[in-house]
Amino acid sequence: MSGAGLLRVVGVVVVGAAVVAGSGAVDGRVTVPGAPRAAAPETAPPARPVATRTLVCPGQETVGVPGLPAEPGATPVDLVAVAAPDGVSAARGRELPAGILQVGPTDAADAQRVTAPGSAATARLAGPRSGVVTATQRLAPALAAVQRSLATSGERAALVSVPCGVPVTDAWFPAGAGQAGRQEHLVLTNPHETPVTVDVTLHGATGPIASVAGRDVVVEPRGRTVVLLDALDGTEASPTAQVHVRGGTVHASLHDGWLDGITARGADDVAPSATGQDLVVPGLVVAGPDDPTVVRVAGVADRATEVRVTTLGPNGPVGDPLRPVRIPAGASRDVGLPSLPAGTYGVRVSATAPVAAAAYLGRADGRRPQGSGSVGAPVRDFAWVPAVPALDDLAGLPLGQPEGARLRHRVALTNPGDTAVATTVTVVGGDGSTAPRRVDVPARGTSAVDVGDATSVWVSAAQGVRAAVVSEADGGLVTVAPLVARWQTTTPYVLSPSR
Repeated sequence: MSGAGLLRVVGVVVVGAAVVAGSGAVDGRVTVPGAPRAAAPETAPPARPVATRTLVCPGQETVGVPGLPAEPGATPVDLVAVAAPDGVSAARGRELPAGILQVGPTDAADAQRVTAPGSAATARLAGPRSGVVTATQRLAPALAAVQRSLATSGERAALVSVPCGVPVTDAWFPAGAGQAGRQEHLVLTNPHETPVTVDVTLHGATGPIASVAGRDVVVEPRGRTVVLLDALDGTEASPTAQVHVRGGTVHASLHDGWLDGITARGADDVAPSATGQDLVVPGLVVAGPDDPTVVRVAGVADRATEVRVTTLGPNGPVGDPLRPVRIPAGASRDVGLPSLPAGTYGVRVSATAPVAAAAYLGRADGRRPQGSGSVGAPVRDFAWVPAVPALDDLAGLPLGQPEGARLRHRVALTNPGDTAVATTVTVVGGDGSTAPRRVDVPARGTSAVDVGDATSVWVSAAQGVRAAVVSEADGGLVTVAPLVARWQTTTPYVLSPSR
């Protein structure tokens, strides 16, 4: 890879098991066999605020496919990062020293820096490189960042966003399609000092699709590569991409773009899906009954599964229960949702074996086709949102407005539980003011909060609740960014002698 594509990541965090577990309840003591006997602490040390944090952003998603020339006219992407201001009551780390938040292209030394909680740092990326966001001390515990791009006209018309995230060892992406002019780009970023090897497997309606094109993909140290999934199979109607890393971790993000002849049908990025037997997808904001809505489910276990999909609206479950769907081991299937009136919804996916899931939302371009929703229905733009974990800690997202356009933002919250849950949504204004709002999310239902001209929004921990930020622009452009909570505290390890 050329020098322009290398990452010079400063402040990459080596995360220990206590950080992964993420809470002060983790016992951080380690016994060292053969060490001299001495008094050992009877309890784990107190939890401390995370003092450094690094997030990775994919950069221009369609640029950097090995062996292909640079795609002309690709839309530049904007990175925005922010640490929760002091007015967000659930933010930790106020006792830490002042810190620095830095965001920018990872191969440049002139990244923007800020030092005040609540102040946004921004950068614009173009070319085959990823982005990195680092925060230290007071700015690290409650850090959030998003990558966003907007083209209001032409062949690339779309509103695209994805939260910047952390490297992983495995990831599932139930997204994409097989229509003519549809392409999926899988962006892999290695922020570490050693190379890693990645296997990419495409799953379809009958199971894994045999292909050698995704095997043994090497991502160089501090490097980035883009895998064009059409090289594995470009005709599968309901694909799911699986990423497995050997020898380390990578940050992974999937871009789905659709150009129908000369007509732009939209694009969006999707982060990895959570996996499990009970998943929730928030953030389906339907503009009208013609909008296609689809849930894609992929079996991640070595056995078949039966899946039930329930739509959760403002007043609870919507419509009659859908018939169960059987999914063979390793297969990927679409479940079309019935026509929905304008409103905000979430989806619950219950399965007899572990699955991954994501929901597709299109802005209809004409009458809805007969039958259930379809990822092949004509749209002006579309969004993918993956299943996400519950909010076990504070989660946030920078918002703001791009040049030359105005976005409308709202927070969608879905509660799959049998009792109502209250949470706090804190809206941060352009003047730095904070406005906390209590939001009651009904049992087995969904609530929405319009956040107007906010510069960022923060959602406090809420039992079982999942959340996403839905952003819209004129012309039917839409994108959905899921909210992911990261633990703000960690428990340090203490070496204790063996007894």
